[in-house]
Amino acid sequence: MGVLVVGLIWYFRTIFLYILLAGIVSLIGRPIVRFLQKPVYKKWHLPAFVAAAIYILVVWALLFGFFYLFVPVVITEAKNLSSVNSSELMFRLSAPLVRLQEQAARLLGITVSGFSAQEFLTGQLSKILNMSTVSGIFSSLTGFIGNSVIAAFAVTFISFFFLKEESLGINYLYAMVPEQMLPKVQRAMQSIRKLLLRYFAGLLLEVVSVCILVTTGMLITGLSLTQSMLIGLFAGILNMIPYIGPVIGICFGLFIGAVSQLQVLQPESLPIHLFWMLVVFLAVQLIDNLVFQPLIYSGSVHAHPLEIFLVIMAGATVAGIPGMIAAVPTYTVLRVLAGEFLTEFRIVKKLTDKLK
Repeated sequence: MGVLVVGLIWYFRTIFLYILLAGIVSLIGRPIVRFLQKPVYKKWHLPAFVAAAIYILVVWALLFGFFYLFVPVVITEAKNLSSVNSSELMFRLSAPLVRLQEQAARLLGITVSGFSAQEFLTGQLSKILNMSTVSGIFSSLTGFIGNSVIAAFAVTFISFFFLKEESLGINYLYAMVPEQMLPKVQRAMQSIRKLLLRYFAGLLLEVVSVCILVTTGMLITGLSLTQSMLIGLFAGILNMIPYIGPVIGICFGLFIGAVSQLQVLQPESLPIHLFWMLVVFLAVQLIDNLVFQPLIYSGSVHAHPLEIFLVIMAGATVAGIPGMIAAVPTYTVLRVLAGEFLTEFRIVKKLTDKLK
């Protein structure tokens, strides 16, 4: 029976993914819908379907506003990158690169014969900046948008009914549980709802905060508003990937900054500009590590930072980057369930004592 259930879940994994995403959307929106349903005159209040529709419309308005702001920025920067002449770019960088290679050889005491930093970067930049690469990115992006439209419609439709009928999904789960286990399952679901709501709300706050901080910092360093917004957007989104996401965001931001500023700065001034960009990234990461992440990963799910690290590494081993993103909420669900059904094990008591 268990094998059959797992097989069905795998076969219909796309549908289950839509249901999972709808569950997250409705979980975050549930407090808002309840607020909208509070009595406003005597005992009159908004019907559940109206409150759910208002929340869905607000979410879609925010998404449209997001795309309205950022899609033109991405397209503009992609066109700018495709129009960069890599030969001219490397000519402007040739003197600084030669000095950098000589200084590195003196400091490390190692000279690699036949290696030229200038030739290596010329080849890499030619691959990155040519039109075929940019066209390939846009083709992939078009396919992604098409799939996203279908997913968005499905998630919106399911989320509306989850919000309209609060116990819709959970009643089907309770119907499959034996009567004697029902009280424990109900307690577990209440804890899971509370912890995951705090986690996803905190994660959303972290993404927005990192995006705003990085954008502001890039503006201070002298980048344009569109470039700063693009770098801030990617930094915020990639920050959801634990540990390696911020590194990718920093590399992306420094690359965009280097290519754009070479058009307006002297080559000798570029290292100083990149240094201040790096200072901004490191400052934001310091704030994120000291303020945002303890609140989200440790505070919201009541787990020790070492636990979180090991869980994320396990998720990366099982499913790569998606596994890293899903590791913490999955671990939270498993901890709650273990705390209800496996209390006879001492290790379970130790791992779940903070959930009480």
